[in-house]
Amino acid sequence: MEYSPLFETKRAKGRVFYKLFSLSLFVGICFIWVFRVSHIPRESEAGKWGWIGLFFSELWFGLYWLLRHPFRWNPLFREPFRQTLSQRYTIHSLLLHLFFSLLYYQNESKFYYQCHREV
Repeated sequence: MEYSPLFETKRAKGRVFYKLFSLSLFVGICFIWVFRVSHIPRESEAGKWGWIGLFFSELWFGLYWLLRHPFRWNPLFREPFRQTLSQRYTIHSLLLHLFFSLLYYQNESKFYYQCHREV
């Protein structure tokens, strides 16, 4: 049997706008960090622990955003080829798979019920 792909990969449109939007978010995060560092409460002021909590939560969010963001620079969409899918997987095989998975689920729940009923 000859191999044929099941889906087509396309790049998302509007990546320039997304990069500008993400750049504005990064600038906003940096401004929040600068504000927090420039407004550190003194020893005698109330709210020092609240400031520390907020600073670390904002720092954690910013670092998480920076680590997670590079994976979002090039979003991809995958569209299946329906003709290839229908040739490779027939309705009959899909229905059999569905039947056996439901049968397994029902037997598993009966076994679970019997085990806990004996206790």
